[in-house]
Amino acid sequence: MATTSIPPSIAPITSHHNNQQTHLYYLRACLSLSQQSPPKPTNFRVGAILLSRMPTTMPTNPPNQPQSHTPPATYTDTILSTGYTLELPGNTHAEQCALAKYAARHGISEEHVGDVLPPPPPSSASSQFHTTDPPRPQSIILYVTMEPCGKRLSGNRPSAGGARHGIDKVYFGVKEPGTFVGGSVGCRMLTEAGVEWEVVEGLEKEILKVAMEGHEERKGKGGGDEVRGTNIDDISEEERRRQDAMPRNPLKRMMEADI
Repeated sequence: MATTSIPPSIAPITSHHNNQQTHLYYLRACLSLSQQSPPKPTNFRVGAILLSRMPTTMPTNPPNQPQSHTPPATYTDTILSTGYTLELPGNTHAEQCALAKYAARHGISEEHVGDVLPPPPPSSASSQFHTTDPPRPQSIILYVTMEPCGKRLSGNRPSAGGARHGIDKVYFGVKEPGTFVGGSVGCRMLTEAGVEWEVVEGLEKEILKVAMEGHEERKGKGGGDEVRGTNIDDISEEERRRQDAMPRNPLKRMMEADI
């Protein structure tokens, strides 16, 4: 059974301007989560935070005021779930664990998690906001230390595909190295699904140091950095059965964005 509690050390920001400082705060929290993942030569240790972001004030342009005098919007966040690599049974990635735990909290399968996430804001919402307008639409944000993987040879579904469960934007600290899969395609998959993404600079060394802990063993045995499928031998029979039992309905809401 997936655990659903959120670590008490990870607190949401209740008033911010959705800027670099905000993004680095959450990526540091993700980095802390990633350190709980067991070091293995066939995994990147990654941490993820799923949250909802609600605008509390939006910029307005008073008559005869230049654009430069417009105050920035402010937001408040609610953490929905967290995850890290191999937190749940099977060959599970951080984003998958965060989504599975949120789904478990609502008593549904991971495949249907988009049904219980708050709906994304309409595309015209930004032009309709005024400081007196309630209620305000929420955005679903995923923070993750490393770019969601777009290609796996282990039998598991790529994390970038899972990120289409109603998520509006993904922030991550580094692109996925080609150690295992020979080049990352996660960003392309997110873009094709209509999910925005952004690389947040500033923690690259720290993220990669934690992510690649345990890889020395693989190098020592193989004598090089040959490209391998991520966790090709590590997926459990339990995880294979779980995935085989999941429905593959391409019309499920929020699973395949038709942008």
